[in-house]
Amino acid sequence: MLGPSRRRFDYSGDARNLGRPRVCRVGPPPASDWRQSAEGGLRNRGDLDTSNNQVTAGLFCPTVSLVAIIVATVALCLIFVPFKKPFEFWALLSLGVIFTVSYIYNHLRGESAYRTANMYKRLQLVSSAGLSLGHGGSDAQKSMGIIGAAMVAQNVIPDFSHIPLWVPFSCYIVIALGTMSGGWRIVKTMGTRITKVTPLEGVCAETAGAITLFTAANLGAPVSTTHTITGSIVGVGATKRLSAVRWGVTVNLVWAWVLTIPVSGLLAAGLYSVLKLLF
Repeated sequence: MLGPSRRRFDYSGDARNLGRPRVCRVGPPPASDWRQSAEGGLRNRGDLDTSNNQVTAGLFCPTVSLVAIIVATVALCLIFVPFKKPFEFWALLSLGVIFTVSYIYNHLRGESAYRTANMYKRLQLVSSAGLSLGHGGSDAQKSMGIIGAAMVAQNVIPDFSHIPLWVPFSCYIVIALGTMSGGWRIVKTMGTRITKVTPLEGVCAETAGAITLFTAANLGAPVSTTHTITGSIVGVGATKRLSAVRWGVTVNLVWAWVLTIPVSGLLAAGLYSVLKLLF
């Protein structure tokens, strides 16, 4: 196998250099070469415009505008939403601070397409953690409400303020186990079937979903995590062009959401009727 330092001659030539051999590199080029050629190719295609502070990470978006929108949204939520839990307040505040500090650090060391793409890959861990916290704080509360209602109906507790600690812990643990074991088809649908999601798009979608879930949970609105992240992914896909979103998959998801309520209601009524006859 030829190494990267070997050379071979190409006698094909061209009109200006007919018959004279050209030296061609065989093997992978050095890292500096492919980074420079990648950025140069992007500039030639017009995808990378450093004068307008645009970076490439699959979706070309001004970093300053993105960070400004995230920080402004977080600030508005912190000011106008009455947070009932200090933990969620500090989690949302930390999200805005991390994005601001990351942008300042990336700007001071010199922005480039390669560095900014890596920055968004790391920030996606932060945004996904925020979305996971919002998922637990939203969906687990629904299960806790059903269990609490049953305990109040059976006079186990006087009201919802006396729910024992094992109820929220069990709900959080079961949701985490279900996410780890059974949700891979949903992960594939969200990540690849609706639209192609890059690290930059993932950060935008997950951050928007986390802010929405935190806000809705503190306002007492039982929203769906799946609905929230689906809307966020459709939004970031539509910013490229409307045809980038697979609307057929989106319509199927909407029909599934519409049919979920009556089907679940009929199943619950049937199970209740059977158990009532048996017991």
